[in-house]
This record gives sequence, C-alpha cells and structure tokens, in this order.
Amino acid sequence: MKSSLSTRAYSHKKIPPTFCVNCFKNNKKIKAIIYCSNCKAHLCDECSKSESHKEHSKIPISRAKRYFDIAQFMETKKNYKLALQYYHWATIIQPTHIYAFTNLSIVHFYLQEYDSAFYSCYQALLIDPKTVFAYHNLGVFNDQLGRHENAVEIFKYALKLDPKNEEIHYNMGNSLFQLERVDKAIESLNQAIKLQPNHFQALISLATAYEKKNQIQRSIEILEKASKINPDHPLGHLNMGIMCYNHGFLAQAKKSLERVVSIGTFRTKLAKEILQQIQQRSQNK
Repeated sequence: MKSSLSTRAYSHKKIPPTFCVNCFKNNKKIKAIIYCSNCKAHLCDECSKSESHKEHSKIPISRAKRYFDIAQFMETKKNYKLALQYYHWATIIQPTHIYAFTNLSIVHFYLQEYDSAFYSCYQALLIDPKTVFAYHNLGVFNDQLGRHENAVEIFKYALKLDPKNEEIHYNMGNSLFQLERVDKAIESLNQAIKLQPNHFQALISLATAYEKKNQIQRSIEILEKASKINPDHPLGHLNMGIMCYNHGFLAQAKKSLERVVSIGTFRTKLAKEILQQIQQRSQNK
C-alpha cells in the first residue's frame, strides 16, 4: 500500500486576486493585471502605463494560466524539470496562484527536493489557510517519507475542511494500514469507495487490508470488482494472482497471472516467475 499524488485542473476563478503594489502602498486594493519584470512588481493598468514603467518589459498576469497549463502537460510527460520551471514562472507572475504552488510541491517531491516540496505547500497555505490540496500533499509527503503518524494527523485535519474528499480518505487508509491499524484503514478505504465507487486504487488497498485480516474470499471479491472497473490495469490481476497463489488457489492464480502477461507491463517478469512456480507445484503433485 502506498499513498498517491495527483495534480488536478482547477478553476482559475478560485485563485485570489493579486493586488497592485503601488496602489496597495496607498491603502487601495486594485487588482493587478501586469507583472513588470524590470521592477519585479505587480501593477494595475493605470500604474503600468505611468512614466516610470513606460519602457519596462511587462507580462500580462493572465499568462500565468498558460504557464500553469504547460507545466501540467509537462508533468504528464514526466518532464519534471521543465514542469518545475513553468510552475515557478506561474507563481512569479501570479504569486497568489495557489494551485501552481501545490502542483509545484508535487514536482519538487518527484525530484526528491523534499524541503522545497514542503515549502511550496506552506506557500499555498499562506495564501489560503484552508487549501485542502496543500494539506493533502503534506500528508502524502509524510506518508511516503515513512512518517505515517504525522500523515494521519494531517489527513484528519484536511477531512475537517473537506469531509467528502475521497482521495484523502484513501490516502489516510493507506497510512493507517502502514501503522497496522487495519480496522481503521478498512473504515477509511470503505469511505473513499462510498464517495467514489469506482476508485480502483482504493479497492486494491481494501483487498490488501482484508487479506491481512485473513478474509481471503472477501479480498478476492473486491479484486474481481477492481479488475472489472479497470480490466487493462495489471495491478488488480497481479494482486489477485499473488494472493491466490499464496493461499493455494492455483487455477485462479494462473488465470490472473496469464492476464498480466497478456497486458504486457513491467510486472510481466514477476507474473512469469510465479507462473513457473505454479507449473512446478503442479508437476510435483
């Protein structure tokens, strides 16, 4: 069981406005529309046209959305260094872009820049202390770094802000499982599935939890459901094959592992090794 990170496409309407620096000094909250790269300042339309900024290089704040979208695309292509650069530019042009910071934290984590990952989450929380996704990321970071107790506490707080967030329930279930609180883990995973019945990863984790409690038939039923939801994903078939092999259901194990091989993934080698062991056990009978 392992917690998961994911970036999402958020509405840019939810991002707090960036105010003009010059106007803010005069106790006026005027929305900035320009980033002056010479002054490194955010300006409203009127201030950007003033004599002091007339010859300066100016970038529309709306361009932050374009950089954000490019960064997300680069992230899907696993080009994390370029994604990092575009997310960073988005935060410079629009320093209140919460989701640029939260997504930036994930990319930092993928690059094993852990301090920067945590710092980016804190930056998002400075903008809005109720940014659920920042708490979600902090929980996942702690979990993946082996700080499962910390992760559970962070997930609990995040659920107070967003009790119907299936990803937080799912990841808290994984953290609880790592702490060997299996019944509590099952409770969290079932809640994730209740909110999102087709949550493939939650079903896989739930099956693992029931196997831990030696409820094999229940685990098999859950894995069968997961495989129907995502028949071309090898994980459900592989877990089914390994579990059935471990508990002596060789015919069912063989069927599931052959499906893994037919899909053809990096897990094929493991599936083939277990299939050879099944063949040897059958020959020795």
